[in-house]
Amino acid sequence: MRSADGDLNAYDLLQAVQNFTGTSCARRVQLERLASDTMYQFPFSIDGLERSRNQLASLERLDEEVHTSDGIELRLLGREIARAIEFANNPDNFDGVQILLSFEASQTQLELHLESSIEFFRSKGLDFERPEIFLVEELPAPFDRGSASVVTIDAEDEQRFEIKAGIYFTRHAITPIFADYTIAHELVHWVLGLRTPSLMATQFEEGVADFVALFGYVSEQYGELVSRNTALIHRLTSASGLVWENYVDASRATYLAVTRTGFSDLYAAIGRGREFLDVYRRSYARSVIATAAQAFVAPGQVLLDFPRNRVVSALAFEVANYVRPGRTVFEIAELGRMSRELAEVGIAELESAGYVTTRRDKIVIEYAPVTTYIEDGEFRYDFRRG
Repeated sequence: MRSADGDLNAYDLLQAVQNFTGTSCARRVQLERLASDTMYQFPFSIDGLERSRNQLASLERLDEEVHTSDGIELRLLGREIARAIEFANNPDNFDGVQILLSFEASQTQLELHLESSIEFFRSKGLDFERPEIFLVEELPAPFDRGSASVVTIDAEDEQRFEIKAGIYFTRHAITPIFADYTIAHELVHWVLGLRTPSLMATQFEEGVADFVALFGYVSEQYGELVSRNTALIHRLTSASGLVWENYVDASRATYLAVTRTGFSDLYAAIGRGREFLDVYRRSYARSVIATAAQAFVAPGQVLLDFPRNRVVSALAFEVANYVRPGRTVFEIAELGRMSRELAEVGIAELESAGYVTTRRDKIVIEYAPVTTYIEDGEFRYDFRRG
């Protein structure tokens, strides 16, 4: 997270070191909020960490009695900082520390990481046109509306939104390890978009991109321990919510597939496009597997492949049964025997979660990946939402 002037700060270095050391904090965003008053004012350096630690001078006596929960939180922050300083000052970690300290939040840094990721993917048999990468203050509209800090624009997006194709990075997303991992993630979308730009990215694709970036690229670049810690920090413990957990569920399904086929088949599916990636998903990433004779269930594997949070309100679920590309709101309302206003509310919920995409006028459905989730029995409803 950037300080007010946009420079890297001591907290950015703490977070970067935690990719090597791990952390006991289960919510990165909460640690960041606590650290903002203590660490943002100090530079991105070991000295900055030490000055942050000194700012918490009372925590040098870790056994001192405290009387508030705030004091306990500050004590734990002090321990996180102390652990980072210990790592940074250990001669055995010199190479890793130099990688972090040489990092710059710049276009040049993004270009270096892009070249590294491209080299990695080409070593796996994927040959593709190099994307442009853009450093921006805000993502281009309409992608600036949500909480995303990075987006990949393919040929279809370029035509639809009149945005130059490429990978767009906001300045505050450029931190050590995270930027490198994210570029590898976005390159998966880029390759699939080159092959089949007319098809929309699915949630399984997000899981594939994450799995390949973390356990393929980061593991090869920085080691398996760093890939594990990065997954814990940026996926398994850093946020909560249905969209975030869908990434994790899709990564679990990808893991299930890779244990069956190995990485090579996954890279081959990416290289052939989104249609083939969906064939790969149906063939290997599900606990219910169709054979020529029957469908059989692989016991226990549902724990890995079933998406726990593909859940919407009862209204949105009912609307989803009638959405198809090319259908209008009026047709959906008629087929579902509901008012147009009710259909619009359901479609809006589906679109906000990425299950459908409507035309700019909000009248016609353009994409409807939700139909696949319904067919697979992975789409559910409850009475508590919407």
